[in-house]
Amino acid sequence: MQEASASVGSDDNHVRQIDAFRMVISTETVKQAVLGLDLSRPAVSRVITDLEREVGFKLFDRSGKEHSSQQRKRVCTCRRCVRPSAA
Repeated sequence: MQEASASVGSDDNHVRQIDAFRMVISTETVKQAVLGLDLSRPAVSRVITDLEREVGFKLFDRSGKEHSSQQRKRVCTCRRCVRPSAA
């Protein structure tokens, strides 16, 4: 597994952030997302944290509790934003 090492703000890093974000959304956990990514669990968490820092708000609740309705709405909105467009 690779560690996240692209510089913040680079195109490669943005692609990695979106890929990790989409995988976490689709699997609903970082633990499951790492199975579909070539990154370690700490690297995926770091990539998501960097993305949250860039967008200016938390994308996920890390308390381990059930998702709040507000968080579910945010995740649904994010899913629509990152869904691949039909070509």
